[in-house]
Amino acid sequence: MTQFRKRLDRINKVANLAEILHGYGYQVNPHGGEREQQFSCDLHGDGSDGKPSARLYGHTNSTYCFACAKSRDAVEYVKIKENLSYGEACRKLEKKYDLEPLEWEADERSQRPEEIVREALKATGTPFPTLVEEVRVLLNTLTHSQTTSFQDTMRLWELFDEICWKQEHEKLSTEKATHFLLNMKEKVHLKL
Repeated sequence: MTQFRKRLDRINKVANLAEILHGYGYQVNPHGGEREQQFSCDLHGDGSDGKPSARLYGHTNSTYCFACAKSRDAVEYVKIKENLSYGEACRKLEKKYDLEPLEWEADERSQRPEEIVREALKATGTPFPTLVEEVRVLLNTLTHSQTTSFQDTMRLWELFDEICWKQEHEKLSTEKATHFLLNMKEKVHLKL
């Protein structure tokens, strides 16, 4: 399991999703425990949900909206409702629940094959979706190699997530996002 998956699992283990949903105005019992609760989802269509289409699963601390056809957790709701990046949503919940930063673990060490790195370093004229995948591969390689601290690696992932999120939500042009990702690609390559 990667450190990032551990981070997400740790947040969802302590975050009370019913309480978070209730705080955003959803009609759920914040003290409902592990019981399932049906509620209206405002994240699809025109934002009104006359027939409650979402279900909170207390035993897994997650939801599923049948109209959206999507599962969501605490981080996803904070990200959507507060218009944050994934990293910002994680930090907000970690602060709320007094979670200390994770440290690298010895069993996480593994070297990625050099050809993966070479494949990720293709010419700069690549389309944006390909560049996103190249940077993702490099970040995964950096994560597994542990040549930088966990906090520095986490910051790079958060920056990557923020660039992609802003480009996807048209808050950053594809040209600027490409420029930022090319700079990130170069920086990550230097750390490997």
